[in-house]
Amino acid sequence: MDLFYKRHLFDKHILVSESGRKSKYAPQAVLAFASVLAIRIGKGKEMATKGLIDFAASRLGRYVPPSFYRGFPESVRKLTPVELFFDQYLHYINTYGFDNFDEPGYSLLEEEFTRSAFKEEVTIRDFDILNEKDAIEEIKAYANNLLASTRPLAVHHYELVKCAIADYGVEIEKCACKDTAIKLLLDTENIEYARFLRLSDFIKVVETLNFVRYDSINFKKLNLKNKDRVFLSKILDFMFAQGKINEKECFEKQQTWCAYLHHIHYKPKCNEAKAFLSKMREGKNESAYSEFEKLMSEGEVEKATDLLIAEKGSAGFMRKLNYILSRCESEEQVTHVINNIETKNSLVIIQLLIQYAGYKREGVRSFKFTRFNRLVQHAETRKEIENRKSYIPYPVVSQIVAILWRNLQRNLKGKLGKVYVDEDMKNIALPLQEGTSMGGFGTLPTGSKIVLPEGKKLRAFTYWENVNDIDLSMIGVDENLRQHEFSWRNMFSQQSKAVTFSGDETSGYEGGSEFFDIDFDEMIKRYPKILYYVFCDNVYSASDFSECLCRAGYMVRDVEDSGEVFEPKTVATSYTIDCKSTFAYMFALDIRNRHIVWLNKARESSEIVAGKTQMAFLLDYLTLTDVINVHSLFTMLATEIVDNPVLADVVVTDKEVETKEGALLIRSYDSDKILPLIN
Repeated sequence: MDLFYKRHLFDKHILVSESGRKSKYAPQAVLAFASVLAIRIGKGKEMATKGLIDFAASRLGRYVPPSFYRGFPESVRKLTPVELFFDQYLHYINTYGFDNFDEPGYSLLEEEFTRSAFKEEVTIRDFDILNEKDAIEEIKAYANNLLASTRPLAVHHYELVKCAIADYGVEIEKCACKDTAIKLLLDTENIEYARFLRLSDFIKVVETLNFVRYDSINFKKLNLKNKDRVFLSKILDFMFAQGKINEKECFEKQQTWCAYLHHIHYKPKCNEAKAFLSKMREGKNESAYSEFEKLMSEGEVEKATDLLIAEKGSAGFMRKLNYILSRCESEEQVTHVINNIETKNSLVIIQLLIQYAGYKREGVRSFKFTRFNRLVQHAETRKEIENRKSYIPYPVVSQIVAILWRNLQRNLKGKLGKVYVDEDMKNIALPLQEGTSMGGFGTLPTGSKIVLPEGKKLRAFTYWENVNDIDLSMIGVDENLRQHEFSWRNMFSQQSKAVTFSGDETSGYEGGSEFFDIDFDEMIKRYPKILYYVFCDNVYSASDFSECLCRAGYMVRDVEDSGEVFEPKTVATSYTIDCKSTFAYMFALDIRNRHIVWLNKARESSEIVAGKTQMAFLLDYLTLTDVINVHSLFTMLATEIVDNPVLADVVVTDKEVETKEGALLIRSYDSDKILPLIN
């Protein structure tokens, strides 16, 4: 099996034995897994080998280049701010001043340091070993689950689907997400994938092609090649032949249609295509939204509501809910709109619940959206605030939320049989916002919370190859949303027991690494006004993460730690940052509640310094699990909640528990199993 698939399965706590045979030294290998990597082997322990140990070690980061201060954190705290400053300054002169990036740089002032043997308590990770045949079936099921999701896939999930189709012949009977269908269509140039699309989706096909092949988001000035025009024309021919002609939705982008048809020099081959082109070029705008906007401008909110439901369905209406309610001028209009809040689209309901949970009438609002697998953020300008019309009274918001909850519970109730769901799943967010995330061991849905145990500290890390300089930084956000920077630019004067930085490592072509140590209790004492901290990575060398090798994550260490700076046993997560951007968010710290909040977001940015970017908008993710979480979802899905996992048809837990034969076991990292249940 290709290493690509083994990496994906490792993230789901599965190791693959290619031989599938019993190993003579399996007992010794099982013991080594536990002692070296804190991994406990469950199923398939008879196939454990040294080779599997080496593979697991590489995924957890056993071979990490040493940091600038090899005795971190003790040796760093022994140096004065002046010594720290000059130590780093001399390093910069050698690298950036003399352009000497041949070897990693290390401290000149650090004293010799002898480490004690590792003796910290660690969390045991449970893994299974599968033979290659069973592993392939696992990959197929993984891919089919992802294809059943209506949500855009993260890059690593999409690559798994694409490769599994090519290598293992995964048959696609359904592709629920049009973003996924479009990517498969463009990557394979197999016209058959257009069967999962409608004619109105063609605009997105063109724009995705323009971005993927030419790295351009200027959709008003396409510069496609002749081969692209031929391919796009074939897609249109296929759609017309299949009868996928939803004219009214196409009219919503009538001008764009005319421009794109002209650019690709499309020549219709059937009467349906000829009629469509004639309407686009000469006909009046017949879209549902055009008529809807006309009614809204005339104050006919009730008629506009009824029209939108009739033409776009209940989900289309609910996506415009905020806009419609903000234009209501009477209680009768509000009542009419609210009485129509009903849909079988559970995903839309959940999205609205999250939206209204953070509803703000006053102040600057931040908007987040995904564009081609990168997070884009926009904060309202002064002019936008002055012209804002989308005000809804808070009592109406509360009323909407109550209706949405009733609707969601009715939609989900009884989809599953008897369910056992662990209380810890209240801290796991639903995997709805993963389009900008990256894959690796220990990754969780955005907004998930991990509780840092008492007596432990967090050690954030990043390490890299094939690039000169990547910076690990931390930004504090106080109650007034002011930012406080902890980075290479100022950490020489801020080193303490509360926060310690390993030094700004450059010369990364041979490998470099950086670490932050955070003691939650000491941070509260030293920085009482800061409520949250956001960790981020940026490529100071100004190249994209996709052009180098960069790993990031965190370890959970004793406050008085022992052993090496990087101990694989203590790694809670280690993932690859490989986005086409210079900036990525890792995780946030809710310092008073001792929560690590999972972010894992690639930002659309060319920034190379962390302190120049706004972080406050990320705080919305800190409350996602307060609105809805994996525990509340499965509680609604269950016919009956049971206390004993042996009695359950579906078991949702990260713990090792006994289950009955045939029961569905779902872990916090099994996004592919959770998403289809929401659709």
